[in-house]
Amino acid sequence: MARIEWAQLCEKAFVDDCDRLCLIGITTRMPVPSLPNAVHQLMIVARVVELRVRETIDVGVSITTPSGHCPSPNDPDCLDIEVVADSHPGDAERPSIG
Repeated sequence: MARIEWAQLCEKAFVDDCDRLCLIGITTRMPVPSLPNAVHQLMIVARVVELRVRETIDVGVSITTPSGHCPSPNDPDCLDIEVVADSHPGDAERPSIG
């Protein structure tokens, strides 16, 4: 069964031309003086392991305040998901996240 081995919050993440994962502005704490708070770009990078070919998994992400409030944006286009698989010789298909 697939599982998330680790996840990291950062300002920007990408895979460079040498297939190296690059994380910029790794976030270790996120002070929010008041809500609502506008965040222009924030990325969550996660390593999913033990995922089999053609297996799909559901992933959910939320932010909860210390008082238990769970703010959510009204714009459906405010979220973008990109899947980048580790390349292994002989892999015919990439797993998908749904």
